[in-house]
Amino acid sequence: MKNILSWAKYNDFPILKFSLWIIGIIFSINLAPTINIHQMFYLFSNLSAIKYLIFLTISLGITGVYSYIMPTKLNNLMAKFKFSPTYFYITQKFNTYNITLISIIKNKLFMSCKNCDKEECFNVNLVNLLIMELLLLTYIFYSFGLNIPILIIAVLFIISKIISTIANMRSDFGILELTILITFSTNISYIEKLTTSLITYRVVYSLIPMVTNFICQQYKTNVDKIQKFISLHQYTTFKLFFSYIFFIIITILYLPKLFLDSSFHKFILFTIGLCMVFLTKGIVHKVKCSYYITLTLLILYIALNLFSGSTLTKIALNLILFLFLATSKNLFYRKNNKFTLKIFGQYILLNLVLSMGYLIVFLMFQAEYKNFISTQEFILSTILIIIASFIATITQLQKLNFIPPTKDELHQLEVLLNNYGGNCTSHLIFLNDKMLFFTKNKEVCIVFRPYNNKLIALSDPIGNTLQFKNAINEFRLYAKNFNMTPVFYQINEKYLSIYHENGFNFLKLGEEATLHLSEFTLAGKKGASLRTIKNKMNRGEFDFDIIHPPFNKNVTQNLRLVSDKWLDGRNEKRFSLGSFDINYLNLSPICTIQKDGELLAFATLIPTYEKGKVAVDLMRVIPEPPNGTMDALFIGIIEWSIQNNYTHFILGKAPLSNVGEQHFAIFQEKIVKYFYMYGNKIYSFIGLRRFKEKFHPTWEGIYVAYPKNTNIYITIIQISKLISNKQK
Repeated sequence: MKNILSWAKYNDFPILKFSLWIIGIIFSINLAPTINIHQMFYLFSNLSAIKYLIFLTISLGITGVYSYIMPTKLNNLMAKFKFSPTYFYITQKFNTYNITLISIIKNKLFMSCKNCDKEECFNVNLVNLLIMELLLLTYIFYSFGLNIPILIIAVLFIISKIISTIANMRSDFGILELTILITFSTNISYIEKLTTSLITYRVVYSLIPMVTNFICQQYKTNVDKIQKFISLHQYTTFKLFFSYIFFIIITILYLPKLFLDSSFHKFILFTIGLCMVFLTKGIVHKVKCSYYITLTLLILYIALNLFSGSTLTKIALNLILFLFLATSKNLFYRKNNKFTLKIFGQYILLNLVLSMGYLIVFLMFQAEYKNFISTQEFILSTILIIIASFIATITQLQKLNFIPPTKDELHQLEVLLNNYGGNCTSHLIFLNDKMLFFTKNKEVCIVFRPYNNKLIALSDPIGNTLQFKNAINEFRLYAKNFNMTPVFYQINEKYLSIYHENGFNFLKLGEEATLHLSEFTLAGKKGASLRTIKNKMNRGEFDFDIIHPPFNKNVTQNLRLVSDKWLDGRNEKRFSLGSFDINYLNLSPICTIQKDGELLAFATLIPTYEKGKVAVDLMRVIPEPPNGTMDALFIGIIEWSIQNNYTHFILGKAPLSNVGEQHFAIFQEKIVKYFYMYGNKIYSFIGLRRFKEKFHPTWEGIYVAYPKNTNIYITIIQISKLISNKQK
């Protein structure tokens, strides 16, 4: 066989290919009138659901294997149905060691071909491939009642492979079908069964794997996702889901008849099955409560089937499912939500609406049952709805809702800030709009807020920097318990490697300006514009002052007046920005600029919990202030900071600035760049950058860190909504 393949590699026969296609077309035209389409549909519909499930399992097994070996480009995936080991050997010199499901199983069991060279591996595994295809084809034939000896099938199968290999057609698609149909064309009674079997074989072996891989490539599914999908738990979940898809189909067809024509015993079986459907979501989310309820219901279901004399096949399938779940106990670790009457009532209402709607539609077309709905059936239906709603309620995944930090948590945080320091966002914690996550050793704290399906952490962890790596890992596991995605917003460049080691990707969101106070000067050409404002301050046109808490009522009223004018009816921002809250304002000094006794602008000075650094947080200014108002405010803060022996003054962020500027920047950052350029009318990104450039600071990038396979666009929208104070 190897010699045939090697010879075919360098010899192509277009005339042979053309001749085979002509023969196939002529034979199909002559055969088509003799095929009974209705008989074929009958054969398809008469096949048991269990066999279809087996076919689907085999097909998805083939899909999982092809996912490893198919080219990554979509055109390579689709071109010429390249689902053949011959193609990979001839054109790609691909080692077929991992091509087939049966070869994977065989090599795992017997460790064959482990130390042999490439050619020996090809010879052994090519035989494995042929055996797998042959067994699949034979099983399908027998499923449709074709008792053809396996030896004859093997001979025809090998002949088709040799013909397709010599013709260098890269696939036996069409050749196998043509060979078998020509051989048995004289037996008219076989035609429908043969055609149905060959269509099923091609769908199972080629079509479903091709379509599935097409979808996977569209969503850029990689090897890690495939491996995760075929893990024990994922396979169990998948089997549970599709097993009860058949149940749903059956109940859609026979639900009212089951109530009206059956015994209480069948009603119990039906109730268990329906509860299984509601449990699927909990199983997918790995909820421990769902796991134990599912095991209990499976035991009851198997016991009832045993006593009722059900088929061994049906009992065996449920027993296999039970064993899969029983051995997966460690995979179910998430807590369920607490029972609430609100959610319970919502599920009851939903079930009532669906049940009544379906029953009305059913009775419209099944007139003979209109007078058979008795009190008993009504009571049973009500019980079923209550049970199903209760199951759905208690197996909901526990949701993490926002809870303000307690006094003890804030005290622990203050200890960490005093011992290890913090950053320019640490003071925002005292707005009480964020939650605190402490590591097991209490040496690191992560400040975060749950929003939708995300845990959005603000800036880097606080505490012992040597423990940051473990802290981020613990936080990921904490988020995993709630089936949520951790995201770190506004992180520092110096810790990027730690996030990378924990499986995060990054996107630059802008830069932060830091002024080295020892280098600040108003002299020279660079300081000309600021020097003009300083002269106005010296002449008394602007009055700078710093007021310290606690603030009296008159001060807070003046501050609120300026703040309300600045907001102009808009909502306060939150999370990563300070907001006008009297309790929060009383924690730090406030810098003000006045003219002729009128308050024009103010800014809060906040501690950064880093030695020698000071920062501004909340800044408010009246609409249309006198020219130079904000310049005067910042000059006053800078001079005050120098007088109080600070070494650095953090001017704040310039969102989206200096992002995606390089030619080879990633696509997402180039999108940010265009939003920075063309979104300036919505938010003055460019103006804010230019204002801070006046003071000649140094700039440091700020980033968002997100796990791989997370949609960054949705993540940015969620962060924006969180900052905009839109509840979720």
